[in-house]
Amino acid sequence: MRVWSLDGEVLIASITAKLHLISPLVTEGLLKAVEIAEAKYKGLVIWSPDDVFSAGANLEALMPVFMKSGGKGILPEEKKLQDAMLRIRYASVPVVSAIRGIALGGGCELAVYSAKRVARWKATWAWSRSASA
Repeated sequence: MRVWSLDGEVLIASITAKLHLISPLVTEGLLKAVEIAEAKYKGLVIWSPDDVFSAGANLEALMPVFMKSGGKGILPEEKKLQDAMLRIRYASVPVVSAIRGIALGGGCELAVYSAKRVARWKATWAWSRSASA
C-alpha cells in the first residue's frame, strides 16, 4: 500500500501489488489507511494509477495456510477481509473508490463497501460469490 495526500485534506491510498490484488498485508494496509484518514483527514480515496482497480483477492498469498490447514485454515483471513470491508463502510470519514478499469471479486467488493464510487465510463465490474454461497 502507498498512502499520500496532495492537499492535506484527503488521504489517497493505492494498492501497489501486481494487479492490485488484495492480500492479508493489503487488508492491513487498508485498515491503517482508514485509521490515518479518520485521525488527520476529511476523507479517503482508494485509487489505482492504471486500468486495474483491483483484480480481487490474492489467493496465492493464502496458499501456504491452505496447504497446511485446508479450507478451514483460511477462514480467519476471510473474516479479517470481511471485517476490513465493514470498517471501510462505517468509517467516520467518507471513503471513495476511484475506478478507471477492472474491479473484480474483492476489488468490486471494496468499491461496493466504499461510501461512494467514482468510475470511468468503461469501468468493468464483476463479483462472483458462487464459491462461498
